[in-house]
Amino acid sequence: MTERPGPAAPPGCAGIDYDAVQHSIERAHCLQAGRPQPTELIELDSTLRLHIATLRPRAVENIDRLGPGSIDWSREQWSLDLIDDVISQPPGDTTLSRITSIAMLARGCQWLLTHHGASRPRAQADTRPSPRGGRLPTKATR
Repeated sequence: MTERPGPAAPPGCAGIDYDAVQHSIERAHCLQAGRPQPTELIELDSTLRLHIATLRPRAVENIDRLGPGSIDWSREQWSLDLIDDVISQPPGDTTLSRITSIAMLARGCQWLLTHHGASRPRAQADTRPSPRGGRLPTKATR
């Protein structure tokens, strides 16, 4: 198994708190309905990046088990590459660009949580309603 570059989970963040990640995702979706403060945007951006850093190693491990070159591996790797592209971009300078960045981070968190990091049983995680504002590809839509 080869490790792909990306943010490493900070020490002490090995466990995945499903409810905390889901709460951050829901907060991100609520930003579009109001006028968020700059400090709230900075905090939420950092929180979502931390969640991605925590969830990503498990996703890499699961994807590597699929066998490089297989169709399933390619699909999963493509989604992970999209998330890596999002986290490689710095937060924007304007409120609108920060909200857009946060929405993309939230989608990445949701995909990682649903496909690779749910601490709840997989079937329960898959039956949750999808968050407002689009989603990353799923097996049904690929």
